[in-house]
Amino acid sequence: MSNFDLVEINRIKELMKNVRIKDTQKRKKLICKVIDLMNQGADVSSLLPEMIKASQTTDLAQKKLINLFLLTYSSKYPKTALMTVNTFIKDTVSKLPSICGLAIRSMSSLNNPELLKLIMPHVLRSLNDHSSYVRSIAIISLIKLWKVIPESLNLEEINYTLYELLLDNDPQVLLNSIQAINTIFHESGGIAINSKIISHFLNRLTSLSDWGLGVVFGLISKYAPENEKESLLILNRCDDFLRHENSFVVLSAAKVLVNIIEDLPNLKIQIFQRIRDPLLTLLSCTNQETNFVVLKHIKLIAKQLPQLFYKDYTRFFLQRSDLSYQTNVKLDILSEIVSSTNVQPIIEELSEYVINSEMNQDLSRRAIVSLSKIAIKFPKYCQSILQSLIAFLDLEIDYIIEESIIVMKNILQILPTSIEMIKNYISQISKLLINNDSNSESKSSLIWICGQFGNEIEKSPYILESLILDFDKLESRSKLELLSSTVNLFCIRPAECQLMLGKLLQLSIEDQNNVDVLDRALFYYRILQTGIENAKLIVSKNFSPEKITFQEKDDEQLTETLLDEYNSLSIVYEKPYSQITHNYRILNQEKTDESESESESESENENQNENEKEWGVEQEQEQEQVIENEKKSVLENENENESENENENENENEDSQEETVINIDWECNPQAILLPNDFQKLWAQLTESKQISIDFGIEIETGELIEQLTDSNILTIASGTIQQTIKMFCYAQRINDEEFMLMEIIINNETKIGTINLKSTNKQFTFEFSHYIKTCLI
Repeated sequence: MSNFDLVEINRIKELMKNVRIKDTQKRKKLICKVIDLMNQGADVSSLLPEMIKASQTTDLAQKKLINLFLLTYSSKYPKTALMTVNTFIKDTVSKLPSICGLAIRSMSSLNNPELLKLIMPHVLRSLNDHSSYVRSIAIISLIKLWKVIPESLNLEEINYTLYELLLDNDPQVLLNSIQAINTIFHESGGIAINSKIISHFLNRLTSLSDWGLGVVFGLISKYAPENEKESLLILNRCDDFLRHENSFVVLSAAKVLVNIIEDLPNLKIQIFQRIRDPLLTLLSCTNQETNFVVLKHIKLIAKQLPQLFYKDYTRFFLQRSDLSYQTNVKLDILSEIVSSTNVQPIIEELSEYVINSEMNQDLSRRAIVSLSKIAIKFPKYCQSILQSLIAFLDLEIDYIIEESIIVMKNILQILPTSIEMIKNYISQISKLLINNDSNSESKSSLIWICGQFGNEIEKSPYILESLILDFDKLESRSKLELLSSTVNLFCIRPAECQLMLGKLLQLSIEDQNNVDVLDRALFYYRILQTGIENAKLIVSKNFSPEKITFQEKDDEQLTETLLDEYNSLSIVYEKPYSQITHNYRILNQEKTDESESESESESENENQNENEKEWGVEQEQEQEQVIENEKKSVLENENENESENENENENENEDSQEETVINIDWECNPQAILLPNDFQKLWAQLTESKQISIDFGIEIETGELIEQLTDSNILTIASGTIQQTIKMFCYAQRINDEEFMLMEIIINNETKIGTINLKSTNKQFTFEFSHYIKTCLI
């Protein structure tokens, strides 16, 4: 602290001693200077006696500044804390409620448990003060005491007092009591709601503030009425607040009405009709965030009862002032409220968004997706939507064509006869998609259409052939779809597809970097080896146009869950509250784990640095001796282990001599076929297994291993890699033998060691095969 600050503090001290109590303005200026110096970092603790003396005033502004000073230095200098508490306690008996309430609020902010025990009786006494302001402050202070010294409070007495305060005439005391009960007794479920308390709340609604109405409506929404009469009473009392000017109050009242629907299912439509008009009125709100939240609530109701908004569809047309998150919700609502009376205007409006999007790709794509949702939910409108999609092709805009072909695929899955409308445009679409760097989903959709409707689309083999030529440029998703579609098209038009199918299978098998593509290519190759008729049976069944369930056909259970959580974040996120809080807890746990690990590493580094400073030459010599001793002990242990291993090997050799003669001069059947489902059933049935270990010594690649096993006619049915571990399921069948050998291969590329689990119904066959596979792999 500088000399100037010391001079200034001494000068203020002299002035405060000489100033008279009645001269409030001069005293106030001096107190402001003290606070200013304190905020600048100067130590003004020497002014504590003068500040305590100055606290004997009724001026509220001076009181607040003095209390700030006292709280600051009571935490820095515990010796002065008792003087601070006595000053606060004197103010608690003041006749002025503002002074008394300020003192209670200030002294409850202390974090010293011993001091809080001293002020606890004065806080409890203030709960019954004649002033409602003091009572409300005392309730909040009680929560602070409970957080620091819960063991010192008589919870039964406090519970009784707080429930008595629920009947207080002052609305703020009522709200603070609710908050205190829910906080202190949260483990037991918070406030216990019954018909008497609900009746009291309903009678007090008109006296509550906007925030208070939201709190009370939240409690009423949790109450299950005892009979229909009580449900109607709650319904009528809350109905008036649906026309409130505050959106928070409107949505809170709407939540009460939504929860009553469970007790009055016959009035479901009428109740939602009451909610609809206030929500549509709130859409005119200029606040973008409020508008977005209201749209989310309307969207949820539209999923339940879309007929409520059939006539109001124009309210959800986009405006220039709408932000992106508002437009997304409006487009979703438009796809929900389609009917025979408004379908054509809605389709035309969505088409306008696509055509006149002014280079807004996101809006164009979402508008096309909305058309897709309409087609999926209402198949009778597919023809009209397909006409709009065909019109989009004339624009020759890449992203519009990409999204359009995806929607066309979805429509064809529902209504295969629609291929007659678009088959003449597939060639045009393919040229635009193949020549441009299109996304994998759009190319996959084009490939699927060509494979599924090979008879209807004349140029489908040539479209797929052009994609095969660019096989290396395709993504995994498109490669997998190309394999399936080409095999399916081969079954339909074999003469035109034989050569390109062979080339595709060769490229896929040579693509060692993609295990999924390799597995599917081998799968189709083995199917085709059994004959084209068998391939037709499997592939045509895989491509049969069965009834498809789309994600857009919403989970009704989720919608019901969100209705129960109306007017909460669940509506905005479109997730149940349990999922939101679960992710939040995981995130917090990860952060705490990271902070703990960081603090541990920091402490270890600090300790290491301290030890390094303390170590001298003698300690280093001692460490070298310890290291040499450890090396000697390790060498001794290794020698012991070697001798033990030699003994074990001798025992194994003796045991192996007792076994029957092993015949490994045999071959596996290259034409063996075992379907995945049969493999899984047989693996589960066989409980006994033989395990062998192989030390490869080098890092193994999945593709090379599969190729090596295939050369020995050991066929792979599934494979995958997780981090440094390769896992494979294989099978083999001995020539002129019907029994299968099942195996699970697990290779850890860090240790270069592989484990093979063998299963078979013939134990002798398992024993012989364990030696055969070793000769194949080593």
